[in-house]
Amino acid sequence: MSDAPPVLNHYTSQLGLLGILTDQAVWATKISHLNDGRELAYGFDLLRRYVEALDGFSSDDLDGRLLRHLREYLDRVGYMNLFVASFTEEGDLLSQWRGYGRPGDAYSIGFPEPLLASEAVRRSGYNLVRCRYALDEQQAPLPQLLVTARDKLAFLLGQQDAPAVDVALESVGFEFIFQALAVAASLKDPAFKEEKEWRLIATRYVGPSRTSFRQGRHCLIPYEVVALDGMVTTPITITIGPTQHPDLALDSVMQVFKARNMQYGLLSRSEVSYRDW
Repeated sequence: MSDAPPVLNHYTSQLGLLGILTDQAVWATKISHLNDGRELAYGFDLLRRYVEALDGFSSDDLDGRLLRHLREYLDRVGYMNLFVASFTEEGDLLSQWRGYGRPGDAYSIGFPEPLLASEAVRRSGYNLVRCRYALDEQQAPLPQLLVTARDKLAFLLGQQDAPAVDVALESVGFEFIFQALAVAASLKDPAFKEEKEWRLIATRYVGPSRTSFRQGRHCLIPYEVVALDGMVTTPITITIGPTQHPDLALDSVMQVFKARNMQYGLLSRSEVSYRDW
């Protein structure tokens, strides 16, 4: 992407680092299972307020029925499978070390942007998207969601063998909610703007056959493996998070790359003052 920085960083643990290097892939997590349970709720709260404030929301005509139906669909989000992988422009950020690891068990992996925005990644069903923090930016894509829904309903009801209105509304609602999910996944509370987050967001339904599971703090975490073609020969950078043994940690990471015959770029230690030992 033309506006993306040359390197985007992914914070993870020892287990995550080994999994990424072994699979030559990133793990996209079901968004409802991210560290912050409010991640998706923020975007959908904004969408609900937007739809409810539209002229005609309470009217009895077809457009009013459509708007209320879309509003009802926004409450079904918990049942939808949307998977994302998170990255940040900042490779050594205190809030990320606190949120995605613990001292001695945290790494920041710097991926060259072309690796994440490649045609292979897009073919696998993921787009690289910059998160929006400013309210005017967050509201910008919302009108198009409604335009698409209205056009879809008009198309369905304009066919010679048009379905019943209720059936057409259900079809429009299902298509709308998945598009709304992708938009909501890029909307973040302005309080987190220092993170400068980017995300790989799924553009398709992720079914059970594509879903894997990993251990979490409180429950199993659903995720999908997103392969990164060319990772073996594309140097990636590693920043070692705060640890009592930085030299040992650096040496271990170097040995992991060598054992897998993988290229690596700069290996460095965090300069953040953070410890719990």
